[in-house]
This record gives sequence, structure tokens and C-alpha cells, in this order.
Amino acid sequence: DTRRIIKRLEQLYPAYKGKIKRSTLDRHLALANASRRQLGTLEMKVHKRFEAPVANDLWTGDALKGDGEWRVVVPGSQGQHKITLISWIDDYSRYIPHTEWYLVERLPSLEDCFKKATLAYGLPTRSYTDKGAIYEAKAWIAALGDLKVHKVKTRARNPAAHGKIEKWHQLVRAFEQEAMAAKLHTLADINR
Repeated sequence: DTRRIIKRLEQLYPAYKGKIKRSTLDRHLALANASRRQLGTLEMKVHKRFEAPVANDLWTGDALKGDGEWRVVVPGSQGQHKITLISWIDDYSRYIPHTEWYLVERLPSLEDCFKKATLAYGLPTRSYTDKGAIYEAKAWIAALGDLKVHKVKTRARNPAAHGKIEKWHQLVRAFEQEAMAAKLHTLADINR
């Protein structure tokens, strides 16, 4: 990406800071047959590293369906049930303000998880989630507005943008195997 090249050149040659124009560099790269189009990388997605500037600036939220084999017993209910993990991760510190298993991925579960996280660690400035139904619910968006938490929009089908919380989910998948082996079959035991 031309902007990154300019930034690097300005670091190497501080006297040229602000003097290197993107259009000029693009023209020189094209003359050298080194433009993204000529190199065949124009259509390749460019993923940039990102990190919030301070703790509680940005929390990423996501839900993870329990492994298909894993079921829990609910007292007073017949049979076994699938469960869903709802988590929030602070983008800056990679700390998990709250994560909890719920019987259903519904708005009350999301609100409960977010409430527990904010009571323990304060409100984030921004919230970043995928386009799942619970995160797009009018009541959820209104609640964030009332709390003055800015909802950052995400592009559809872009899991790379949620890499930090997806890494957390990989760890949780390992926990699921351990929990099944330890015969944890109640929601209370699993959450503990």
C-alpha cells in the first residue's frame, strides 16, 4: 500500500516528511512495473493491524455456540440442551471483562453479560460486534445509545476483523474438550 511506503520513507528520511506525494509515488511504482495492479495483488485483501489506544476504548463482543456434542442438564427441564458462550474482550489489553455460558443466544443474555462486564470494569467507549441478530436488535442499539457507547459497524462476513475474540474462542474450544472429559454437565458448573 502506497501510504505505508510513504510512512516508511518519511521515517527513514525525516527531511522529506510531508513532501512525498502519493500520486507521484504511484506513478513511479507503475513505471517500475511495481504497482499493485501490475503485481497482481490489487484484488487481494489487505489486513491492517489494529489496537485500541487505551483500555476500555473498544470492546469486541461475540457469541460462540457450544460444540455440537456438548450438552448440559438444566434442573427442572427434560433432556439436555445446547449452550452459547457470550464474551466481551477489551481490544487494548486483550482482557476478558466478562464471558458466560447461556442457554440461549438472545438479547437478555447479551444484556446480562454486558451488564456484568461494565459493573466490574466500567463502560467501554465503543462496542464492536458482528451483524448477528442480537447485536442488531433495536433495543440493544438503543441501550448502547443511552449509555453513550458508540456502536462500531462491521462489514458482513469479515471474521479477520474479529481476530482477537476468535483467538479467545479457540481457547474456549480446548476448554470444552476438558469440560466434557471432566463430565461437567450443568451450566453452573461450567460457568464456575
